Amino acid sequence: MARFRKILPVILMILPYVFFVHEYFEYKNAYNFFTLYVILTIVVYVLNIVNALTYPKDKVNDLAFYDMLIKFVHIPFFLLIFGTGLLLLFAMAVPALIFSSPLMIMILAIIDYLLMITSSMYGISVVVRLEQSGRLEKGKGLIYLVLHLAFVVDF
Repeated sequence: MARFRKILPVILMILPYVFFVHEYFEYKNAYNFFTLYVILTIVVYVLNIVNALTYPKDKVNDLAFYDMLIKFVHIPFFLLIFGTGLLLLFAMAVPALIFSSPLMIMILAIIDYLLMITSSMYGISVVVRLEQSGRLEKGKGLIYLVLHLAFVVDF
């Protein structure tokens, strides 16, 4: 069980990039891969949330390390999504894309935010445990919790 707990954050780190690697190398059975990818993403997100919330209480440093490492590894993915969103925003100059671009931007934003919330669960779990043990003041803990729910400041 301990190995499984350590493998889950690694899977969460790698999962966003799997979609792009598949799209780069192979175009056969794209619909089947997309369906499998969505199901796998939901399963990995739920398992990581459960892992972060049920991690052993004496392993707060491990949780903080996973939070930092996951966020660091996801920076290129977030930048790629942001760049794609900017391209879609500029593409709205074309009349044919004026209605589809905002929808695609919204889908990308939802995907981005769900990934950020899932990876933030490790940090949120650390904050809650530090508050419960008295090593972090309630006011500072609340600030950290709010910062974990926003882009860029979720450190």
